[in-house]
Amino acid sequence: MEYDVIFMSYGETNSEKNFELVKDKAPHAKRVEGVKGIGNAHRACAEISKTDMLWIVDADAELANYFEFDYEPKENKVHSWLSFNPVNSIVCNHGAVKLYPTESLKIELQDWFLDFNTSKYPMSETIYVKEISNTTAFNSDPFSTWRAAFKQTVKYNYWMNTIGQYDFQNKINIWCSVGEDKPFGEYAIRGAKRGCQFYKENDKKTLHLINDYVIMEELFNE
Repeated sequence: MEYDVIFMSYGETNSEKNFELVKDKAPHAKRVEGVKGIGNAHRACAEISKTDMLWIVDADAELANYFEFDYEPKENKVHSWLSFNPVNSIVCNHGAVKLYPTESLKIELQDWFLDFNTSKYPMSETIYVKEISNTTAFNSDPFSTWRAAFKQTVKYNYWMNTIGQYDFQNKINIWCSVGEDKPFGEYAIRGAKRGCQFYKENDKKTLHLINDYVIMEELFNE
């Protein structure tokens, strides 16, 4: 079954190159550009899809050579692949390719917190595919690199202190110390450390501001 492939971008510096990689594998791929708000952008992808499930590829995702959009799901659930972090070599679901039930994305999620996917699709409703789909090339410029690291360490700190499982502290340590020699790696480390500080200094309501592009840019410019 051939599902729609939607490339979702918001001004990322490497988006044009990465979209070409997607079209090489899926010439029928569509694009949603410049929709403000993570939930709104996902919903916009669903609105232009004509299939009952759809692939969503983030703009900073560099697809692996071996990855193909040919997976045949057995359940009508969100499927999440793995991605490779080019700064610190962490492999996780952050920034990975995902396959969504289309109708579920059309339903607006009012009160999601910190992370759209884990809020809308709990682990019990998600199928994790043990294959790396892409490199999440967030380190394309200083701000994008810093912001990604900031957001991830805020999320990891929150999850570590609420869920209390998985190796979140180890991932935080890696984000805060590894990769200075990689492109924009120093911004990743600084962003990660600032994210940890931001988590400690703010309440739950303020933490959600990590998804506000303007606020993040203001914090970066400090």
